[in-house]
Amino acid sequence: MRKLCLFVLSSVFAISAQAQFVNPLYIPPTLSGDTFYLTANDTTHQFYTNITTNTFGYNGSYLGPTLMWNQGDSVHIVFNNQLPEETTVHWHGLHVAPEHDGGPHTHVMAGATWTPSFLIRNAASMCWYHPHVHENTMPQVNLGLAGAIYIYDTIEAQLNLPGTYGVDDFPIIMQDRTYAGNGDFVFDALADSVLINGTPNAYLNLPQQVVRLRLLNGSNARTFVAAFNDNRYFYVIASDGGLLTQPYLTNSIKVANGERYEILVDLSGETIGNTLQLISKGSTLANNEAGGAGMPNGQSPLNGVDFPLFEIRVTAPTANPVVGIPTSLITHNIWSITNVDRTRIKNMQGQGMFDMGNLTINGILFDMMVINDTIYRDNIEIWRINNTSNISHPFHIHDIQFYIISRNGQAPLAYEAGLKDVVHLKQGEYVEFITKFETFTNDSVPYMYHCHNLHHEDMGMMGQFLVIEEPTGTLDNLGNRTFTQIYPNPGTSLWQVNKFRNNYTTWTLTDLQGRVVKTGTTAEATFQITTEGIPAGMYVLTLNENGQTQSLKVIKR
Repeated sequence: MRKLCLFVLSSVFAISAQAQFVNPLYIPPTLSGDTFYLTANDTTHQFYTNITTNTFGYNGSYLGPTLMWNQGDSVHIVFNNQLPEETTVHWHGLHVAPEHDGGPHTHVMAGATWTPSFLIRNAASMCWYHPHVHENTMPQVNLGLAGAIYIYDTIEAQLNLPGTYGVDDFPIIMQDRTYAGNGDFVFDALADSVLINGTPNAYLNLPQQVVRLRLLNGSNARTFVAAFNDNRYFYVIASDGGLLTQPYLTNSIKVANGERYEILVDLSGETIGNTLQLISKGSTLANNEAGGAGMPNGQSPLNGVDFPLFEIRVTAPTANPVVGIPTSLITHNIWSITNVDRTRIKNMQGQGMFDMGNLTINGILFDMMVINDTIYRDNIEIWRINNTSNISHPFHIHDIQFYIISRNGQAPLAYEAGLKDVVHLKQGEYVEFITKFETFTNDSVPYMYHCHNLHHEDMGMMGQFLVIEEPTGTLDNLGNRTFTQIYPNPGTSLWQVNKFRNNYTTWTLTDLQGRVVKTGTTAEATFQITTEGIPAGMYVLTLNENGQTQSLKVIKR
């Protein structure tokens, strides 16, 4: 079966390599307004004539509509799950409350409906949506569950940028897929053929003017290096979180899983009828990057080579074309390192491949019942991400956007200088970023951070964090008695409990899911609880004296 699969897909690739671009690029429809109806469907799709593939899709058979939102909008989602299994919808890149984030703690069972509502706080940018099911994200995305989000704001509206969807502004969702002999998808990390917006061997008619391509890497693991076959230069104007300070001129850009970059391509000097190709320069990837030549999955014909993504055919300009490139875009006010409340270190560790391995963050596999970090609202923090594993990883954090302040001790790449929510790290690299955890708190529903290689995410290369209000003085009591004090709180190595009187007391420390972490007894008015072996996070300490109980929140840093 494997040989048949490779034969089928090598044939598909050969068609692309010979530049037989025969399919018009599919441009997803849009949804706008204030209420958005989304349905996850279990369906089929024909990517190739007379070959039917079982797929999942939002409001259709593969991928989903592009959601059109404005900063300041209040949006209401009505999501219905018509899959035969549980799913979620994660709003990748959005600044929303954790209960609306759509992470693995959200359970939308088969046949159920989920109705989150939230205010659009993000600046103009391209975000996206996809499932985030515990241990089942990759299969659902691989089958087709993903879609783009366009966010607009008044600042971008003042710039003379291409912005007419499907005319001079296009979503470009890049994915690789492997097909079995019966036409169904195989769950490969590094697959054998290319889909752009779900279209194989695609061509796109673009007008003879400046056009905007919004690149989104929605693959399972592969990193794309976007470039043109004639090595022409183009301008990067935006990253994950929105516009850069000024356009950045380059002839290639690396786009890892989950990353988005927006580029301007000037076709105003082209002859109508000319063609060119957007390609991926896989030959420029390191051997241990996803898609490099040295991968154990080296049987994929896409590894370590340059290959086409789609063909561009130059057509007549529109009535009011954009023909210039702005010299500046927006102003960024990066948080000062002098105001940093805390630095956290996350080590991406282990040995593995892009579809398997013992890969962890700080030596810990993800546990739904463990809060790995507790963060105070409005904290400004620096996170240092170290990749000490044997392969590359894209690190993603939910809810917030960040600024990269250094890569391997040097200034970040120019196109990485804007707001980001994904950062790609090669083997041995480290990145430091600064961010602020603002607006939302929740004592029990966490956000996630993880490798955005979907195989690695599903295998546990992920952690979770709570954002809470910073306590002032003694923490709020959950019971009726108020005489007990606990300090330091938050604590790092121990808590000292002062009951103000000698009395026989039993105590129990539980996490926010109710699991018992420690228990003990004491007859002393003051006693200590060591926190050795307890993960950072929030806990509840319950004291029982002669049948009377008191509960208090405590935090381990």
